[in-house]
Amino acid sequence: VLVENVRRVVAAYRSYVDEGGELKLYAKPYYEIVDGELALRNVPPARKPLTEEELPEAERKRIDRGGRLQTVRELAGRLGLRELAQKVTRYQPVPEYDSAGNPQWLLLKKIVLEWIKGHPKPVLLMPLPLSQHIEETSDARPYQERFQELAAEAGCHYHDPLPDLLRYTAAERRQFRFPKDIHLTPSGHAALASSLQPAIERLLSTN
Repeated sequence: VLVENVRRVVAAYRSYVDEGGELKLYAKPYYEIVDGELALRNVPPARKPLTEEELPEAERKRIDRGGRLQTVRELAGRLGLRELAQKVTRYQPVPEYDSAGNPQWLLLKKIVLEWIKGHPKPVLLMPLPLSQHIEETSDARPYQERFQELAAEAGCHYHDPLPDLLRYTAAERRQFRFPKDIHLTPSGHAALASSLQPAIERLLSTN
């Protein structure tokens, strides 16, 4: 589970830059918890893209903007100060994990628990950290605690790859993402695979 999904699961719109360079919004499915059960909304989503100005004010809070403090993040990125700003401010990209009672966390938790409960085979739960956690500019402990609690409640297997990733040098870890893109590079994927492989082998040897 990518830890950023705690924000994505509640979003009704994702933003994209179209071929003309204009920022557009596309509707997406999302879940809500109604009377203790998951309720799927926005299906099928509208096919026509929108601009933010076309949305009612109340709907604009349901846009996934890729994180908090969007204007500040964009300015720091343009100035080449992203990493420094995050270290100084101890920026927390996913504060939804700070409390076990956070509504967004409870929604993601419900989705994952339902998936595990409905799966016929043993499940290995592995939270995928963000670059801020891998590069130690943000505290990973809140999300680690939440997923450990979830795994205990679900009775599933659990593997946290972050301790293994932190054994690499800072320079090596910086190469786990692209220069201007937070997605994993081939070396980032290889490091995750190296962490996951022995965890899977241990489980296979005991079953």
